[in-house]
Amino acid sequence: MKILFKNFKIKNSNFIYIPLYTFLKEKIEKKEIQNKLPSIRKVASFLNISSNTVAKAYSELEKINYIKSYKGSGFFIDSNFLFGQKEKTLNLENDDFYSATRFVMKSYDMLKVA
Repeated sequence: MKILFKNFKIKNSNFIYIPLYTFLKEKIEKKEIQNKLPSIRKVASFLNISSNTVAKAYSELEKINYIKSYKGSGFFIDSNFLFGQKEKTLNLENDDFYSATRFVMKSYDMLKVA
């Protein structure tokens, strides 16, 4: 927990959840959080803020599909967000494994004909 929130600072703000939301959003985008988020109570206690503030930040992250809550289990990075990011950058035409597989399949098809 200490490492995750090492650089987090709460500046004078009417809405404390906004800097927390922004901070966590950036951590998720940079893949510094890859699976489960700390519990609302633990974050609130560690940062010495209201659990409602943390819940609001998590709720906002959930609205943009960065995280998903599972009752009784906690908050997790949404797999659709993780896989969605990968799909946008995945280019199979330039992938060596994909190219090799296509070559082998074409060679196999040529052998079947002969």
